[in-house]
Amino acid sequence: MNPVTTTLFLVGIGIMAYALYLSIKLKVIFNSRKAWFSFGGKLRKAWGIITSLIFFFLTSYVIMGVMQITGIDLINPVMLTSIVFVVGATFVLLVVFLNYETFSKFAVH
Repeated sequence: MNPVTTTLFLVGIGIMAYALYLSIKLKVIFNSRKAWFSFGGKLRKAWGIITSLIFFFLTSYVIMGVMQITGIDLINPVMLTSIVFVVGATFVLLVVFLNYETFSKFAVH
């Protein structure tokens, strides 16, 4: 694997791992009874889905890295990319939804 590709994979894995860590920490905060805010079922569920999608992306990075290093196609790379694009679009939709729902609760009408 070329050094640029290797670097990009490692950076991507690091970013996704950190995002997963922060997402799990957020879930702990949301579930805390000491929080000054309350997230209802819809928002809590959305954060759970986002955490799952981050885990999916992290797993995809690892699978693609293993495939690049070993030269063995565990899954068709085009299929993996297509799946990541669809899941990525879903992720973006959920983030926008979550932001809208969160900020609309604090907005003054």
